[in-house]
Amino acid sequence: MDSWILVNAAGSLSKGRLKSLLDFYQEPERILERSEEELLKTGLVDKGFTKALRLVKKHFDLDREYELINKHKVRVVTIRDATYPASLRYISGAPILLYVSGEIRKEDIFSIGVVGTRSYTAYGRNVTTRLSGELAGAGVTIVSGLARGIDTFAHQSALAAKGRTIAVLGGGLGALYPPENKGLAQEITKHGAVISEYTMSEPPSRISFPLRNRIISGLSLGVLVVEADVRSGALITAHCALEQGREVFAVPGNITNEFAKGTNQLIKDGAKLVEEYADVIEEISCLKELTYQKKKIVKQESLSFDLDDQETALLNLIGKEPVNIEELGARTGKSVNQLSGLLLQLMLKELIREMSGKNYVRTI
Repeated sequence: MDSWILVNAAGSLSKGRLKSLLDFYQEPERILERSEEELLKTGLVDKGFTKALRLVKKHFDLDREYELINKHKVRVVTIRDATYPASLRYISGAPILLYVSGEIRKEDIFSIGVVGTRSYTAYGRNVTTRLSGELAGAGVTIVSGLARGIDTFAHQSALAAKGRTIAVLGGGLGALYPPENKGLAQEITKHGAVISEYTMSEPPSRISFPLRNRIISGLSLGVLVVEADVRSGALITAHCALEQGREVFAVPGNITNEFAKGTNQLIKDGAKLVEEYADVIEEISCLKELTYQKKKIVKQESLSFDLDDQETALLNLIGKEPVNIEELGARTGKSVNQLSGLLLQLMLKELIREMSGKNYVRTI
């Protein structure tokens, strides 16, 4: 585990590149053994990373890191572990490891990200409370960023509905931010998880917050933006969702409200307009099946859901021999983004798996 933690620590400002570097060298130990010149020749990292890696190898206090891990009852999960979230494993720039307080369960594949502004209105708070609570009550895990405002209400509402929720931090679990949400974070660990890709004592930064948004969307089948101005970080999460082939939802707002300009623009750009939680459920086939069955999936060992017409058609094109996503695009006429969402659905249902180079094979 030492090598995983050290490589991850060195990538503080370039987290999205670490997965590609790991794929190239296969093992973190091999990354630590390479010279700066060799690493730069890969074209996967810059001098900022090689300098950081040199400093980490020389100065990073692993003993202190493990002390904090034990103190806060945290598990470190690498991308090679079976307990690493399946939906997150396949995104571009997936984190190579996660610090986890609490538990991520198999049923958390049925997740929706709920995000929005820190400077909320009463309307934003009320809508977030209602939609997050109803989604959580229907068995959907609510994913958000534990930030002030909309994120906080999303987590609180999921807990109030006796549902599950996951908080993704922009800093280390031992440097929890904002500090007033410490109690909320403790409650979340009892009914979900608080996670981070950052070392235990690393404080959040202007760079880390946007980077963590790819994890919020990566864990989710879709992202719901409740209230956000045109500069809000919530819009970054929505853009990450689009890049990952996830659904994007937005709550319409008053046209005179500054904090509705971002959400209204998302709707103009094609996001699904949401007035009630059923608008989210109806857009994602496996969530429709989840609510149709009218029972939680906690403790289920295996999950089986009907495929919609698009998923069935795509599955019929995938056999026991690897087929590349570009070939699938040519045969279906769909874009990479459209295919990514459908392929993710099939992977979550454990009908296919991804090989290297965006190749896919059937598992049944």
